[in-house]
Amino acid sequence: MCGIAVYVGSNQAASKEFINRANHLQQHRGPDDEGKYFSKDLGMGHRRLAILDLSEAGAQPMYSYDGRYVLVYNGEIYNHNELRKKYFLEHKFQGHSDTETLLQVLIKFGDAAFEKLNGMWALAFWDNYKKKLLISRDRYGQKPLYWRTFSDGSLRLSSEIKPLIADGERPIPNLHMVAEYLATGNYGHMSEQTFYEEIKKLLPGSFCWINAEKPRIESTKYWRFPLKTLRGKKELDSNTIGQFGSTFESAVRLRLLSDVKVGATLSGGLDSSAIVALMASASNKVNIFTAQNEGSPWDESKYAKAVIREYEDQFNVSWYESDGIDPMKDMDEVIRIQEEPFGDPSIIAHGKLMDLAREEGVSVVLGGQGADELLFGYPFMYKALVSVAMKTGNWKWALREGQKMGMSNTEWGRNILSVFSPSLERRLRQKSRASHGNWLAPILAQALQSNNSVDAANSDMNSVWIEAVEKSAIPHLVHYDDRNAMARSIEGRMPFLDFRLAPLMSQISFEGLYRQGLQKVVLRESMMNRLPKLILDRRDKIGFFTPIHSMLWNSIDQIKEVILSSAIRDFFNLKSLQDDFSLYQNERIDVPSSRRIWRAFCLAYWYNTFNIS
Repeated sequence: MCGIAVYVGSNQAASKEFINRANHLQQHRGPDDEGKYFSKDLGMGHRRLAILDLSEAGAQPMYSYDGRYVLVYNGEIYNHNELRKKYFLEHKFQGHSDTETLLQVLIKFGDAAFEKLNGMWALAFWDNYKKKLLISRDRYGQKPLYWRTFSDGSLRLSSEIKPLIADGERPIPNLHMVAEYLATGNYGHMSEQTFYEEIKKLLPGSFCWINAEKPRIESTKYWRFPLKTLRGKKELDSNTIGQFGSTFESAVRLRLLSDVKVGATLSGGLDSSAIVALMASASNKVNIFTAQNEGSPWDESKYAKAVIREYEDQFNVSWYESDGIDPMKDMDEVIRIQEEPFGDPSIIAHGKLMDLAREEGVSVVLGGQGADELLFGYPFMYKALVSVAMKTGNWKWALREGQKMGMSNTEWGRNILSVFSPSLERRLRQKSRASHGNWLAPILAQALQSNNSVDAANSDMNSVWIEAVEKSAIPHLVHYDDRNAMARSIEGRMPFLDFRLAPLMSQISFEGLYRQGLQKVVLRESMMNRLPKLILDRRDKIGFFTPIHSMLWNSIDQIKEVILSSAIRDFFNLKSLQDDFSLYQNERIDVPSSRRIWRAFCLAYWYNTFNIS
């Protein structure tokens, strides 16, 4: 796990200046070592967080024996030992790092290598003979790679955004991203765009060959989330449960590969509980980090304690009280870490857990992110299954399970409309989406309408799935997890994003995804003998909740001052915003208001911190 930077261009002085500055700004991503490579066409920088092979044999940039190829890379290839045995039995490796394996796989297979890798990565692979650079990101985009074209014709890339902003520059905001974020809370889903107008990101699951003479980005997808038609799906049976269970256990075990201490986060939910249970069966001692708000309506501590009791001899537990978050105290540091506005204060709490991990000397932390997206675990996803059931004529299942989901009359109406008039249902949803921008000034309301975001058809199971994987959820999760972990020089790993699980899930019918009021049936069944009944029978979903309402009550006057004194005040219909402030100043709870205030507050801090134009 590391930080990388690349300069493609002929200005050698600018190349060295950029690489030196990028290495300095990304030191937190790799405090253990620093490396650089320069030629007349290219510069490469690397900051190393040593996880596998702590010796010099794992240092980067890494070179082929003849000097033709050079690699800088951020991530982890979990199946690298398997790749060595399969393809390189005759090769004499200098060490046991996955970087050395990756270099040989790229030399042997070129851009066909990525389909053979199980892991997470952002990489740059230079062919010094052909003067071509190959860049790539992993399938789900767990590891970031940003790029920007400069006026001197150079192309510059880095693991984070800061190196791509010149000293003293006032970056131009991307108003389309700003409008989408303020209105819907979505971000990170608009193709290659970021909140910065001139800074882009390489798409997940893609690669690009770059010619040093005329550097530009035209990426090619090597992987897409596997989908099957409803006819291609099958009932959830013992064989599928067994396949999922063994593959998931393999995913967890592979992510324990490390020469440093490994730990995990635990909320008390099914996903994180499953991971720590499997870790307990594979490790002698596991460091567990949990954030709880005991005594509150969102308290999950009894569930976390049930899992801990089950494996107490194998756990070393650190607790954090999540009601101790002060947005006025924490926001400056967090927005610098995240580099863009973010969704909600739970990201601050996650950062606190990474602080605990760092204090315990843990350099690798496993988390349950990605499970809801993979297993249809969000309410909007499993409620869409009712539409799917109606569409296929299984009204008995739809009525029974819809009642167990506690669907409202509005949700029933939306689902029925999605079956019989999906285009009308989508138009109504688009209209509702546009209304979320009513509190915005005309310039942002116009940008929101011009985004032309087309929501998934509620009766199309695959469209709902893709929306969660590519738009509404995973881009958020991988962004904050990478930033929070790497800011503390920690590698975050996500077993549920092992690419082998996706094709197993895509073949399961809707009846197998939700049953008798329980979502994630295949995970529950596969963990039947590993988790307490209290966890396996949980029907509520709290998630990694942070008490946003009390935070706003306690700091509303200061938050109001931050927003109204910022340049972003012109982005809002001030009367609507004042109405939202009044609710909290009178200590009233209103969920839409809290979301609007939080997003405005977060955006204001981003504007101020990064000196946005």
